Amino acid sequence: MWAPKEAGSGVARARLSFDSWKNHKVEPATVLVPVNVSMQNRRPVRVPVPPDQIRPLWRQLQDLDNVARVRVLQALDGKPAPRVPTNPGYNVEEFEAVTARFVRFTIQATRNGLEPSLDELEIYGPDSPDNLARAKGAKATASSLLPGHAAVQIHHLNDGKYGNSSVWISRERGRGWVQIELPTAATISRVVWSRDGNQFLPSDDRVPSVYQVEVSRNGRVWQTVATGKDRADPKNDRWPSLSALLKVLRPNELNQRRELLDELDRLR
Repeated sequence: MWAPKEAGSGVARARLSFDSWKNHKVEPATVLVPVNVSMQNRRPVRVPVPPDQIRPLWRQLQDLDNVARVRVLQALDGKPAPRVPTNPGYNVEEFEAVTARFVRFTIQATRNGLEPSLDELEIYGPDSPDNLARAKGAKATASSLLPGHAAVQIHHLNDGKYGNSSVWISRERGRGWVQIELPTAATISRVVWSRDGNQFLPSDDRVPSVYQVEVSRNGRVWQTVATGKDRADPKNDRWPSLSALLKVLRPNELNQRRELLDELDRLR
């Protein structure tokens, strides 16, 4: 007997058929039969969680582990620990709060020598979680653009879309700059950049390795607020074990980390 998959409790139309014996012809028959499918036996439909809900949690987890990494390395060496090497998905530049309207990210080299690429250049103030680069009227410009690819556009730098399908790529090997002009001057203290913000399978080519971040009020006089000189060499980077990281986190940080992991597990 066959019953439609959408059948629940009630009456369903079913089609009966069976093999004939000694080539006797038997016609299939359609009958009405009672159906009672328990809701407990149905598989729940899992709705995919948008990456934008996962990304903030994943970033908070990265920030906590980076704090622990610095503490472990400083305790071992007795000197300031280098920042983590540049990576495809999440790089943070923090600096003293400054008033600016223009933010420029200049790249002097990439990790594999190819044309540099960014999917997002984010700008934040000290007292707000809002990405100022996404403000109405914010304008992205760049030194050049790799031609011939629909996924490669200058406006992708602040379109809020992460991943390799919405990026900027320079036309120059290992070099190039991008810039965000805010609609009005604002107080900023942090720039976040990514080559491919897809946390699951990020593209790891074209990642900037030598760079500087500059700000300006008028687009003519520039001030350098961050560089990559204090980042570790990817080949020589040391990342402590998980047990070592957990030992240096404070109780409230451990609780926060546990809650983040639980929420990520629930969403996945």
